[in-house]
Amino acid sequence: MTDTSLDPEILAFYNEGYEQDRLAAPRRAIEYLRTMDILVRYLPAAPATVYDVGGGPGRYALALAALGHQVHLLDPVPLHTEQAVAASNESDPLASVRLGDARALPYATHSADAVLLLGPLYHLTTSSGRARAWAEATRVLKPGGTVIAVGASRFYTAWQMLSQDLLAVPGAEDAVAEHLATGQHRNPGRDFERLWTTAYFHTPEELAGEAADAGLPSGHCSRWRARPNSGRISVRR
Repeated sequence: MTDTSLDPEILAFYNEGYEQDRLAAPRRAIEYLRTMDILVRYLPAAPATVYDVGGGPGRYALALAALGHQVHLLDPVPLHTEQAVAASNESDPLASVRLGDARALPYATHSADAVLLLGPLYHLTTSSGRARAWAEATRVLKPGGTVIAVGASRFYTAWQMLSQDLLAVPGAEDAVAEHLATGQHRNPGRDFERLWTTAYFHTPEELAGEAADAGLPSGHCSRWRARPNSGRISVRR
C-alpha cells in the first residue's frame, strides 16, 4: 500500500499560514502572473473540469473558477482546505475542496480535462512518490487532456543565496551543496535559520523525464527569464 502520510515538517511549515498571502506579496507578483499566463494559454477552453492537486489555499483555483472553469481543489494541509473553502464562499465558488494527497487522488478515472501539479512534485522527495503522483494524474485525465506540472529548479537556492548574500547564514552553504549534489533539502535544525521546508529540487531534464515515464509527452517547457531559480513544464497527453 502506498504511504500517503504528510511529512510532519511540511505540515508544521504550512500550518504557520504563510502560503495564504504569499502570492499576493509584491515580490511574488511575477510568479503568480507567469503561472497564470501559462495556465490560460495551455488549459482547455472554459468550462473545463480542472483538478488543482496540492492547490493550497486556492489562489490559482479561484482565479480559474472566475474564468469559468469547474475547479476541484485538493490539498493535504487542513488549514489550506479551510482557507480555500472560506475564500470560495466569498467569490466564484470552487466545484469542490477536499483534503487529500497527490499520490492517491479521490477522483474517477478519465474524469478531468486538466490536472495541475503546481506544488506536490517538489515536496515528494522520493522518485517513487513522484512517480505515483504522475501516475495518478494520468489516471484521472481524460484522453487528450492536459497536465501542467511544476518543479523547483535544482539551482534555486544557489541563485538565491548568491543574489541575496545569504551563504554566511549558518547551514546555508552546506544546504546549497547538498541541493546541487542530490536535489534533497532538509531543514538544518532548530539551531539554524529555517531555509524552507522538506523539498526536492529537479533539473529540467529530470522533470521532463518523469513526465515521459508517466506517458506524457512534453508539450511545452518554460523557464522564467526574470527568476532563473524556478523551472516550469507543462505536458500534454
